[in-house]
Amino acid sequence: MDKIRFTLIGSLFFIAGCVTTAPQPKVPVKPPETASQQMDAARKVVGGMVAGGGKAPAVKYSPSTGKHYSGELDSDPDTGEKLLPLPE
Repeated sequence: MDKIRFTLIGSLFFIAGCVTTAPQPKVPVKPPETASQQMDAARKVVGGMVAGGGKAPAVKYSPSTGKHYSGELDSDPDTGEKLLPLPE
């Protein structure tokens, strides 16, 4: 019984050692200029949202189907019916 237990514990340590000493994949590190470019792009997006009043675009719906659509559409793509603004 002790011999089996010793073999099992030894095997577990061997497997754990193989897993932990396996070469780890290298994560590519972005150069600082790339990160600053991403921050500038994010600032432009946020600035556009603030400049636009921070209001979400209006949502419209089709009275016949009940489907919701972007406020930029004027008619239901399926039926051609005029879309109405969704009451808030």
